[in-house]
Amino acid sequence: MFKIGDAIKPQNYAAAAIWCNKNNATIIQTKDGAYIIAELPELSEEAKLDILRIQRNLLLDKTDKYMLSDFPIDTETKNKYVAYREYLRHVPQQIPIPTQIMTFEEYLLSGDEV
Repeated sequence: MFKIGDAIKPQNYAAAAIWCNKNNATIIQTKDGAYIIAELPELSEEAKLDILRIQRNLLLDKTDKYMLSDFPIDTETKNKYVAYREYLRHVPQQIPIPTQIMTFEEYLLSGDEV
């Protein structure tokens, strides 16, 4: 429907924005006020690492409660969360930088747990 370089009319803006979100593109405004679809620039390694750390920190925050001594969880499950959190702490050091971080469920399915 759309492609890089297409001019966007006001009535097509929402559909173009949806297309851009799915196709690594964006809508930019030219000097003359027209809107066109443009390719998103590649993120720097530093920016990728920043995003990865933010995602990692959110997942660590989400699993903090399982580390509390009075949280109602069995020892086996708690040990799995301990191992998952260790995996999360090491994600930023991985080479190449991962594009995604495994959820707890994906981590268990991966067989990487201790």
